[in-house]
Amino acid sequence: MKKPREFVLDGSVAMAWYFADESNPYADAILTDLETGRALVPSLWPLEVVNTVLETLDRSPGGGVAGHPRDVLHRS
Repeated sequence: MKKPREFVLDGSVAMAWYFADESNPYADAILTDLETGRALVPSLWPLEVVNTVLETLDRSPGGGVAGHPRDVLHRS
C-alpha cells in the first residue's frame, strides 16, 4: 500500500478554510490534497489558530459576542 503524502499545514491555510473572505486557490488545493494526503502540524499550531480567531473577535463590531475571551476567563 502506498503511504499517503504528508505535508506541514500552516495555520493561515486552515484559517482560509474557516473564514470565507480569506479563501484562496492555494488553500483550496491543499484541502483537496487532504483527500489522499496527511497533514502534520507543529506543536504551536493550535495557539496560532486560537490567536487568529481571537484577533478576529477583537476586530468584529462590539468586540465579539461576549467581549474579549481573556476578560471572561478572569471574572470572579
